[in-house]
Amino acid sequence: MDVTTKLLMTQRKLYHIIAALTHKKVLFQDVVDITASLESVFMAAKFKNKFLTINRKKIEIVRFLGSGSLGGVWEIKNELGYPKALKVLYKLREVNTEKFLEKLAILKKISHPNILKMETTGIISRYNLQSLLDEEQIEQNSVEEVPYFTMPYAAINLADYIVTQKENLLERVKLSLHLCSAVRKIHQLKIYNEKMQVESLEHGNLKFSNLLLIAKNNTFSLKVGDLGIEPSLGVDRHHTSQTAMEKQDDFATTQKTLNELLSSLHEQLKSLPSICDQKALDIWTDKLREIEQHMRREKSARSFLHLGIKLYGNSAYQYALKDFDKALSLDNNLYEAHLYKGLTLQEMDKSEEAEKCYHQAISVNDLDPRAHENLGEIYSQRREFDKAIAFFEKAIHLDRDMPFCYASLGSIYKEKELYDKAITVFSKLIALEEDCVPAYIDRGDVYFAVCEYENAQKDYQKAFDLENDNEEIKAKLALANEKLKG
Repeated sequence: MDVTTKLLMTQRKLYHIIAALTHKKVLFQDVVDITASLESVFMAAKFKNKFLTINRKKIEIVRFLGSGSLGGVWEIKNELGYPKALKVLYKLREVNTEKFLEKLAILKKISHPNILKMETTGIISRYNLQSLLDEEQIEQNSVEEVPYFTMPYAAINLADYIVTQKENLLERVKLSLHLCSAVRKIHQLKIYNEKMQVESLEHGNLKFSNLLLIAKNNTFSLKVGDLGIEPSLGVDRHHTSQTAMEKQDDFATTQKTLNELLSSLHEQLKSLPSICDQKALDIWTDKLREIEQHMRREKSARSFLHLGIKLYGNSAYQYALKDFDKALSLDNNLYEAHLYKGLTLQEMDKSEEAEKCYHQAISVNDLDPRAHENLGEIYSQRREFDKAIAFFEKAIHLDRDMPFCYASLGSIYKEKELYDKAITVFSKLIALEEDCVPAYIDRGDVYFAVCEYENAQKDYQKAFDLENDNEEIKAKLALANEKLKG
């Protein structure tokens, strides 16, 4: 048994042990993926800085990327120095190479933005394989000459993406649409089989490692790789040098992939039918497009919102209003846009318009206390105290840590001569902010009004200790001391 085989067998056992410890269900697909990855590491360690001649062109072999049931993939640089991927099907046995190449030539003609395009095809001789494989592998696979093809280089596949890009939900929806589009195109294609009969094309192995991501302009595009290599070209899996997975239904595999990519959208997608045919795939595509459009509008709306908030912070109120209005035209359910539009209008002394904005904000989200607090302030300034009390109390109910609401509510109770309520509210404010001088003064005033001079004197004294250069506090403290002396 060669070293590579021993390594892979050992690591496969370790994987089962780890999976058992973590109570994870182990699928044969998982084992194939991880062992292929480990084989990549092993081969990369013994392989670097080599060159290969294909079609009389010298290409640089950069590194080994991985292997599958039919062969291996290498990162290369073409004669112009551009990165490409080279797939060599060295594990094929008893396959008519000439017919295989004819079918590869057919596949080269397939052009779709989400299907990885074959660029060149041909045969690599046993002599040239020495740049890629060691003698043991060549002998083991009975290789004399084997088919190859080149394709665009993808630095990342979907499995890597899911682990590293967890937060970008909009991009996940976009990649899901790419997959749906590719699968739809694949099942519309027709090719000739060995008997020259027209038959539908299918992929049969839409695993994550065959879903490749090409980066461009800081975004990813999903492309389906290995289309037509297996099972569509009549390759007998019993004639490969290792056991391959059984053919998988493209629609079922697409469903599993979308479930993984879009797990956070489960509630929005749960009413859709299971993807078992083209009709169901189209329903999913339409729904995902709807979600994507909404998310793009929401993203644009938030961009205008953030611009408006910056302008508001710089007191550029007229310009801020334009951005808030633009944000709301894109997403009228954007709470922050209604809220900040109201704040801006308040700063411009347009309280009636601000009032409407805050009510609109509450209709969007009744659980955020800020709009309630701001309405309480507007009604308090208008001396509509009953309304103000209702909104301040609602804000406090939603968030106990609201100093402004306590201060405003206490002042209203004080003015309405509801002294017990005023004392309770000011005491809560002091519990929140122990160094709040106005709260001690206001509570002292209430105690003084109900002739509790000792408590009033204590509050004035506390305020004076915190702010001993305040003449108003000195006067109040002196008056309370006089009342205590009697």
